[in-house]
Amino acid sequence: MKKTTICGRCFEKKEKLYQAKCQGKPEKIVSALGTLVLCSDCHAVMEVEDQHTPVCKSCYDRQHPHLDKNPITILNGWEAPL
Repeated sequence: MKKTTICGRCFEKKEKLYQAKCQGKPEKIVSALGTLVLCSDCHAVMEVEDQHTPVCKSCYDRQHPHLDKNPITILNGWEAPL
């Protein structure tokens, strides 16, 4: 059985993750779930400020079809392509 993990940026299940190469500064965001830490470079969710969440290959290369190639904006709760 293959091990499945979740990408910290796109939240998709992947078999292999990579250490991110971001240079951004983590930002703390307070939400209903508690305090989240987001990478200011790639917007991945992190549990600890100094430890970036691993990401999938498409997020590592910044070629994710939904996050990098087809940006989406949220307007009044509806997703709309830019």
